[in-house]
Amino acid sequence: MSKDYFSNFPFKPNYVEIDGYKIHYVEEGSGKPILLIHGNPTSSYLWRNIIPDLVKRTDRRVIAMDLLGFGYSDKPDKPYTIHKHFSILKGFIETLELKELTIVGHDWGGPLSVKYTIDYKVNVAAIVVMDTFLWNLSWDDFPKRIKVPFKMMRSWFGFIMIQVMNGFLNSFLPENIHSKSKITKDLMTNYKRPFPTVSSRRAIREFPKLIPVNGKPEFSKDFFSDIEENIHQVDIPFKMLIAQPGMGEFDMDRVKSLEDRLAQFSYEFVTSSGHYMQEDHPKKVSEIISRLVTGC
Repeated sequence: MSKDYFSNFPFKPNYVEIDGYKIHYVEEGSGKPILLIHGNPTSSYLWRNIIPDLVKRTDRRVIAMDLLGFGYSDKPDKPYTIHKHFSILKGFIETLELKELTIVGHDWGGPLSVKYTIDYKVNVAAIVVMDTFLWNLSWDDFPKRIKVPFKMMRSWFGFIMIQVMNGFLNSFLPENIHSKSKITKDLMTNYKRPFPTVSSRRAIREFPKLIPVNGKPEFSKDFFSDIEENIHQVDIPFKMLIAQPGMGEFDMDRVKSLEDRLAQFSYEFVTSSGHYMQEDHPKKVSEIISRLVTGC
């Protein structure tokens, strides 16, 4: 295995071509699939402690993909859109012929997973979203401690912060892991390993710009409006995991609205956890996902 690949990562790299791009993924087990989708600024490495435990608990095929621009998938140095990420996800599921799918999305993986479930509901058996948002936002919706940084990330200074200084990986990620003893040199090296250059970090920088805030960007606003208008169609087991303390205040009014509208929706708190709960409590996350899957 290449010395530039993740260390202490007991999975064979696999690649598939989607929309002309090479997309990296890992998998273990057999049977009905569980697809794990990361967010920003992570990769399939985020799920390394979840995959074996999920296989053991569920006796399923567990797959973790790298979104376009992340991990060991291709990293085109061009603008990214939420529609391009969705197209890659859709193509990945089709190419691997994943049926009766359980889909798990963290952070940006959440809206991508829900949009896929709405559009292709007959192919999804259950869905889990983790510390995410499924709605259009205003700046008042942002937790206080991240509002100013995210405003800066969306400005011209975002290029310096994220691509040049590598701030999302150097600062934001470890700040949002609650158990500081887990933030080892090896952990940080592996998270940063797929992003060695300024241009390789473009997708990390683009995601903050894709958040639909006060109606902009318009294509993101439309994407999330479609989720908001059609999420009532999701009539399968649907679990939302919320980290506490996470990134700060969480919009529980919107969560409770989903609980009122969706017969099979429920939420659960993962306490003593930062946003990256896969690092803080991998066994707990695996247990919750397994409980949902085996109950389907």
